[in-house]
Amino acid sequence: MTEKLWYPEFGLKDDPFQYNDFNNEYGFEIEIPRIKTQEVDRIKILKATAFIVGDRGVGKSTVLGMAAEEDSNHLFYSIASPSLTSFYNDLFRKLLRFYRRKGELKAIFERALDKHWFEVQTRHSVGRARTELDRIDCHYPYCTLRRRCRIPLKEAVDNIEQALDYEHLEWVLLNIEKYCPLKVHLVQKLIENLVDVEDVRYRFLLDAPDDLYKGINDFKDTVRKMQEAGNAIIMATREQNDKLKKSDYFNRLNTFEFIQMTNEEIEKLHHKRIKWVQAGGSYPLLLTEEALDYVVKKSIRNPRIMLKICEEVLVSMRRQKRVSPADVAFVEQKSRTAGALSIADYIMMLVKRYKEQKKRWVPVEQSVIDMAEQFNVKVSEVLLGRKLRYLHRQGIIPDQRYNPKSEYLYYIGILD
Repeated sequence: MTEKLWYPEFGLKDDPFQYNDFNNEYGFEIEIPRIKTQEVDRIKILKATAFIVGDRGVGKSTVLGMAAEEDSNHLFYSIASPSLTSFYNDLFRKLLRFYRRKGELKAIFERALDKHWFEVQTRHSVGRARTELDRIDCHYPYCTLRRRCRIPLKEAVDNIEQALDYEHLEWVLLNIEKYCPLKVHLVQKLIENLVDVEDVRYRFLLDAPDDLYKGINDFKDTVRKMQEAGNAIIMATREQNDKLKKSDYFNRLNTFEFIQMTNEEIEKLHHKRIKWVQAGGSYPLLLTEEALDYVVKKSIRNPRIMLKICEEVLVSMRRQKRVSPADVAFVEQKSRTAGALSIADYIMMLVKRYKEQKKRWVPVEQSVIDMAEQFNVKVSEVLLGRKLRYLHRQGIIPDQRYNPKSEYLYYIGILD
């Protein structure tokens, strides 16, 4: 039995920490342990379109996925899209399925698309007397990319009416695997016409795409359509939120801080991951209690960072054939993950903790000490003060004061 295990000394059938990204975890055949946070419940009760802002790796996509698992005919979502192209492809496919179930797909295509935008090309069949139509050229007049896409038909047809039938056009649009202004137009039309299908409020759960900077205006118009049809909950990083808030429309929307997992939840997730792949029996712990406490603190309540640290340590343990739990010294030596966050991210997390502790005025020199102790991040008073002043100018930190000996920041009033 033990010979077949991936790491027999600890009874592991596989590496429990290798799946630390939403796309990997939700594409996996077996349910991977996740910890439900308060954020799932908040998403379900929010009625107005809003942003939820959090650092990379804190579980924004996982929470969206858990909220999207509810059975609803009026819920649409695009989660962890790496690009605007995949973002609109996700929404397009889900909206098509909805309209098809309602028997409205043909009608919406006829309202949203002008067949004069398409030109059908022919080919001469060798050895046959007839000409077949096998390709569509797109002439969408509002294409910002100023290009003419050539897309083959699913199968050759005999006449133009067949080529421009909505089923053929649906197939053509589904197979455009690059950013397509026509597909964006159609997604917006599909959302706009939802209110004509059923008199209900529709919900949209969205992860802001990684390359959002390329199509902010299209994204804004799409979210506006969603707001008219119901509401949209948008998960974003701080950088994405800063870019979007430059628009008056987005600046009017509510913004909430992502509710992070607690240290206890991070520790519980660590144990659940191990149990998930562990064979029956009694085996030693992977980490000593002190080492696990160190990892949890180093992860700064970020589950992805915790999983990455544990994977680095576990791989090193297995390579060295270690049979006893890793201690703090081993973790410090083998872990290269220091947290994929910026100084501004750490400062915001520190500010949030100050608020939770009901601290009011905190000297910068004390914040430097707290950054080192709580996040293992070393930063000078000058740099920290400069970053704090920048966050104050951005309106992220609401107030500040200064005295000759030390600069202070006011922390009460940060959005929950």
